[in-house]
Amino acid sequence: MLKPWHVCLTILLSICFYTLFCGQRNQRHAVTAIKIPRNKNDILTILKNENFHTYNCKEDIPPFIMQYLKLLSNDGFSIADPDEEYNCCCTTSPSLPARGLVFFAKSKDHFVIHYNKGAGIVNFDILLLLSIKNEQVTGIWQGSAGFGVTSVDDVIRYVETHPYVSDYIKENRSEI
Repeated sequence: MLKPWHVCLTILLSICFYTLFCGQRNQRHAVTAIKIPRNKNDILTILKNENFHTYNCKEDIPPFIMQYLKLLSNDGFSIADPDEEYNCCCTTSPSLPARGLVFFAKSKDHFVIHYNKGAGIVNFDILLLLSIKNEQVTGIWQGSAGFGVTSVDDVIRYVETHPYVSDYIKENRSEI
């Protein structure tokens, strides 16, 4: 006769083996091993020393970047163009994207994106800086941006003048 602890142990081992050998495999776990710029000076050096081209259409976001952002979010990183509606503040509709693009810019080695994300009665201005090489994301920094930040030059001014600019990557990546 099987004892209750035998059943529990069998179930636990089955779950562990399934997770190890058959579970969903995605690149979410590789995200934690990448380099993260740690301070404002690192961010400013990148922004000031590279030649960025600015865009305002989500369709121009490179596919490998979009795929990476989808891996970091729980909602497929839905995003609206600047002139489109999105779930902002009190506006909620399952048919609307979760974010509103402000702008993005790319250089040879970096990608900057500023977007708004509504959450109940508030709207967050989120800024991401991705380091890229050979169509792979090799580093990420997440911070906040202010209203009116619509270019890399605006980001530089904002980071220079705001001592509380975030120098971190969120562990809860569903919030990007």
